[in-house]
Amino acid sequence: MNRSQAFSLGSSIEPDSIYVDFAVTKSELARLLQVTRPTVWKWDKIAYFALESYREAYPIQTDKAKRQLCERDKEVPLSPYQVWVLSRIKSLMNSLRIATRVKAYIRGNPHHFSISNFQYKSNQVFHKGA
Repeated sequence: MNRSQAFSLGSSIEPDSIYVDFAVTKSELARLLQVTRPTVWKWDKIAYFALESYREAYPIQTDKAKRQLCERDKEVPLSPYQVWVLSRIKSLMNSLRIATRVKAYIRGNPHHFSISNFQYKSNQVFHKGA
């Protein structure tokens, strides 16, 4: 018997997505995800360069010289959106194993990491608990 099966990474990353309603430091997120802090920083770098919305979630530096260069302050706690993105990257890393493949997936499927997708799914999660 021939059966066709379709597998989607997009649907496989959803169950592992983390939703928070508060800012989280990278150290706190490392504990939540049960990984090392340097691992969170690596995933942050992937998201930072692959997703404009992720990068823009960081505020502009308050230091005058850095502000003139439009540098982002990556030392601040992560927003709920950023936490969600990094939890999805963790799931992708578990599936794809190689950062270049994860980057390619993100570039090819930016809608899986969009702010509107996060807001929609986050509202579903938090309204279920209400």
